[in-house]
Amino acid sequence: MAPTIDSLIAGLPYNRLMTAYGVTVVAGKAISAVIPDAVHFKIVGSSGFGKSCEAAALLKIATSVNDADHVQIALLDLERKTSRLFEDLPHVARFRVGRKVVDMAMSAPSADEVAQKLAVLKGELDRRAARNIETPLLLIYVEEMLSLQYEVDETLLSQMLDHLAILAVRGRKYGMFLEACTQVDYSTEQLRAAQKQFRTRIGFALDPSAARASGFINTALIKENFAKGQPGQFVLEMPGFSELMLAPAYDVKAELARLEAPTSTRHSPTSTTWEVPTSMRPQLRLSDQDGSPDGKRLEAEDDDHLEASESDMLSVKALQVSAMLKQRKGQNEIIEAVWGVTGGRAYQEAVQEYREIVAQLLKRGA
Repeated sequence: MAPTIDSLIAGLPYNRLMTAYGVTVVAGKAISAVIPDAVHFKIVGSSGFGKSCEAAALLKIATSVNDADHVQIALLDLERKTSRLFEDLPHVARFRVGRKVVDMAMSAPSADEVAQKLAVLKGELDRRAARNIETPLLLIYVEEMLSLQYEVDETLLSQMLDHLAILAVRGRKYGMFLEACTQVDYSTEQLRAAQKQFRTRIGFALDPSAARASGFINTALIKENFAKGQPGQFVLEMPGFSELMLAPAYDVKAELARLEAPTSTRHSPTSTTWEVPTSMRPQLRLSDQDGSPDGKRLEAEDDDHLEASESDMLSVKALQVSAMLKQRKGQNEIIEAVWGVTGGRAYQEAVQEYREIVAQLLKRGA
């Protein structure tokens, strides 16, 4: 069974520069990654098998378990679909170029804009190299790399490919890492050296010949996965590891539909209240038995109202989080709804509390 995003998030430490891929098919073991050790991520596969959902999951987990002081993202998404889920996060990098501040999310998506922003990222690499710095970590998401080669203006093409190659070869030394998503890998002369820098390869239902061109080496596993053609299942290759994996259950289309729904049908992030469904309203009191982080556990009570103590408020939050998880809500949406924050130190504190609640719920099987 495909893992949930929140179960993977709950298993990772905070601000350790990590993300997670999913679980192994055979043992159901969660596999995570320290981003600098993964170096660069290459995600390859035909449409409809989960490539974009896995790419989005990597971004979501990375931005959920790391604050913006530790991990920033650049979103070079030609179609501006997957990236829409993340472009309002505080993690989106911004760089000053002369008097202008350049936001690393797409504004009017085009191949030329991607090329221009790659030039800005090359400038950031030069700045970091001159100062010998590698923080904060910058994860650069490039969606549909193949399209760029054919759609960018000819005057920008060679420069764009050069910048992409330089970021792949030199970026790792200065905390800049690529997450490249494509249907078919590049085979241009300029990017052959860059291809070798992608230490993490993720392949969805890849034809064996296409897999070889993309650098995959476990032919037997590639053939098995291609023959099954199961959406959400992929081959993960990295140094010392090669296995069939299941991607997290993360429906990008559904998340985009929710994001783009009229505001009247969505929860307002400025609100600090959230209605607990009637079916989720057992009345609670505290008893002096182990079972919660402070050495107490929650028991049912016949009273009609909850007392507004700090411990009781935590139990109400646990109910709210549990209900929203069952509705397949994501971490950021839950934190906005329950805690009423979207960024800054308050958001970081809410993430910590949220993670404790999720761990408690998972332990109880809630």
